[in-house]
Amino acid sequence: MNSSETLEYYDRNAPDLIERYNSAEMSAVHRLLERYISRSSNILDIGFGSGRDLLYFGSRGATGWGIDGSQVFVNRFKEEQPSMKERLFYSVLPALTLPNSLLGFFDIIFSIATWMHLPKEEHFEAILNIKKFIKPGGSVILSYSTTPRGNDPRFFEEVSPEKTALLFESFGFALIETTTTEDGLARDSIEWVTQVFKLEESSKKGIDQIESILAQDAKDTTYKFALLKAFSEIATSPLNRFAEFREGYVHFPIALIAEKWICSYWKLMDTNILIPQKKGGEQNKKLAFRNILEDTIHYYREHRNCTNPYYEFYSDIQNGLTKGSPEYDLGRELFNSIVKTIIVGPVTFSGGSFDDTDFFVLGEGAKSFSKRNHHLNPQTLIESCTTVGIKQSAYHELYRYGSWINDSITLRWAKFTEKLMAQSGQSESLGEIISLLSQDFVHERETALARKIYDQYCNENGGYLQSVWSTKNITSYEVDHMLPYSVYANNDLWNLLPASRSENNAKRDALVSTDLLRKQRNTIIGYWEYVKDQTENKFDQELYKTFNIDPININWKDLLLGAICEQIEITASMRGLKRWSIG
Repeated sequence: MNSSETLEYYDRNAPDLIERYNSAEMSAVHRLLERYISRSSNILDIGFGSGRDLLYFGSRGATGWGIDGSQVFVNRFKEEQPSMKERLFYSVLPALTLPNSLLGFFDIIFSIATWMHLPKEEHFEAILNIKKFIKPGGSVILSYSTTPRGNDPRFFEEVSPEKTALLFESFGFALIETTTTEDGLARDSIEWVTQVFKLEESSKKGIDQIESILAQDAKDTTYKFALLKAFSEIATSPLNRFAEFREGYVHFPIALIAEKWICSYWKLMDTNILIPQKKGGEQNKKLAFRNILEDTIHYYREHRNCTNPYYEFYSDIQNGLTKGSPEYDLGRELFNSIVKTIIVGPVTFSGGSFDDTDFFVLGEGAKSFSKRNHHLNPQTLIESCTTVGIKQSAYHELYRYGSWINDSITLRWAKFTEKLMAQSGQSESLGEIISLLSQDFVHERETALARKIYDQYCNENGGYLQSVWSTKNITSYEVDHMLPYSVYANNDLWNLLPASRSENNAKRDALVSTDLLRKQRNTIIGYWEYVKDQTENKFDQELYKTFNIDPININWKDLLLGAICEQIEITASMRGLKRWSIG
């Protein structure tokens, strides 16, 4: 059942539900509320239902306002409490349909038994709208069930308190407290979580832990730099959707981390000189995976006769390699060598110079890519091997400030490398090492395949196509990066869309507004469907590998659009980047 059918359920059953809600035992939640409510508080109740909690707010001297997605609930409570009717509104999350005069108005926004009915793809938009109506320093109090419901006609999302906290913190909220309570209607199988968030800067404990790893941990190699850099790049990209929260750690497939390592170390090994990455200058003992990485670089440069060997290698992995080819053998051996190094190196020796717990942990699952896998591609790599977890508090900071932390890691990595080179009698300037670590292997924005596909589309449609941002008919076009290349460095096919030259130039590297994305939904999806049909598995692999979306899912188009909107809003909130729209 979807969310609209859930609202229909509440409309149909309103009388019985009101009676149930009013009989619920709410003392535990109300005791929590008492710590935040004062007589001057203006409180918005999202999903007020029977109005039970609005009446409680009034009994405490506060002023309650309410919205609900059931028109029946709204009408009934207006009839019962005519003095409050000007403060009651019909609105369906994630939207908050309230007068503009209430922007930044509320001291507390409260919601009970509503959040779990909202699809997770809409959580970020709901938080964005909540933020518009709360005062700086105000509190958001969410109470929702986390227990799966069997044979219930309503839609229930599986809500993770950890992911909810991370999403709120990405918009500048700090988690103040989390409590767990029994069900107010005495249903033994149902448990409730109540979280309190405050709109203020969060604790920097995670930053302290990261600083401890970077500055204080003894380092013989650059492995910890590489691991933290990988996590920071993943945290600030759509790859963060692969996150799994377990026992105070945030886990990601080790394949994603290994790919980041290959990219970073390739930059330092595809050179005319040895740039050592461990103490002793690698004179007596080389970096664990140096030989296989250098062999891979040599193969692609010599046997494939390409000027950009990394990009050729990367494209092979994205498109998929079949067992029996030399590229498959090289790719598998390189991947396994780096995975082994990650596990026996920085993950094993991540002991707490900050505290007594491990900073990184290893998950369950295979520790290598088996020969039994006949195809080597992003999906088989991700699904075949274990995960690596990083402390949740540190990951929160990477998620929020990763783009700045990444710059710091690059600088420290370069300084450490400069010291290693000096110890081995070599001279390479700090600036040159930073330049190597920061280089973009895709020197040009690779749009050739997308252009070929859209040229074909144009020929099949009478010599013109529609600009994705205005739906104007155009006979010439430019391939536009929906998520700006300067921000995400992403050339996936879903990210490349045809736009008029004037609109592409106007947009440049700004983040497109999510309102415009939704307005142009049908045009965007039409292009996605066409490109997907023309590219066999490439579009599907990019969809899965970047957003953790199953291309077989019948809702993949709306899931992808929602994921892109979420990434744009998070990036805009954290980095303050310019937004662009038409009109």
